[in-house]
Amino acid sequence: MSRRIRLAFILVYLTGGSLAAAGWYVIPSAAVVEEFDSNLFGARDDPESDFITRLIGGLSLGYRSQPLTVLGSYSIASELYAKNSDLNNIGERQRARFQLEYHPDRRLEIAFEAFYGRTNDIKRFVTDPAPVPITAPPPDAPVS
Repeated sequence: MSRRIRLAFILVYLTGGSLAAAGWYVIPSAAVVEEFDSNLFGARDDPESDFITRLIGGLSLGYRSQPLTVLGSYSIASELYAKNSDLNNIGERQRARFQLEYHPDRRLEIAFEAFYGRTNDIKRFVTDPAPVPITAPPPDAPVS
């Protein structure tokens, strides 16, 4: 990596802002999140609790002009468990997103978005065994 590129990344990181040149921008991000989970494994009987510390780092790269907007972002997280240290991990939570918008005319917009997510949190995939039935609105209900 050249000295100029490294200097630009350091400048963006230290200022917390974005680097803009000819419509391009780069936005780094970092976060520390503390969470208490009262039922770590989603158990019905004898739930186990724990404190979780997440260290999250990410980067967004984009281009914006009058007719075209392109944005790509990626983040990765490390998790540290207070009691269940065997669950500590790096990279089990990842997110990537790509967005593309094109406005060739004021009345026309063409957009595309793709998302990738990876998690080790089983509760995100557990569903209620008896979901609430979906019912149709009454025939005299107003149409919005």
